[in-house]
Amino acid sequence: MRKARAGIASYIIVTLLDLFLVSGALILQYYADKKMGVMRYVVFMRYEFEKGWFSPDLMKLYTITLEAGFIICLVILIFSIIKKKRRVILQASALAIMANLIGYILLTSHRFSDLKAYYFILIAVLSITVLQLLLLAYHLLRKN
Repeated sequence: MRKARAGIASYIIVTLLDLFLVSGALILQYYADKKMGVMRYVVFMRYEFEKGWFSPDLMKLYTITLEAGFIICLVILIFSIIKKKRRVILQASALAIMANLIGYILLTSHRFSDLKAYYFILIAVLSITVLQLLLLAYHLLRKN
């Protein structure tokens, strides 16, 4: 009973963190069109991010990392279905696959790169991907 509560609590915490990350990035995108100060900040940070964390070489590395994470989570999902593992692992791996896929689409599609808060949205999605992978690892390593 106590382990079930810990599993549910971990999902609630990760879901709330996901919600806060996405809403913060979307609020920045919304106010970038409405408020000039936010627009200046977002444009300034866009240039800073392009020079540092989101240089073309690092973007390729992030893409390869997301592809590898997607493949690993897919293997875990297939293995869990075949071996009839716990339902929690199936859910965690499916959520991690979706997070990896969304991150990959955001990185590779040029349609989203025109957003003013693109890098903030990308940071939020990559953080969500890491959280989902940590949640999957937690459930894989947990006994029972």
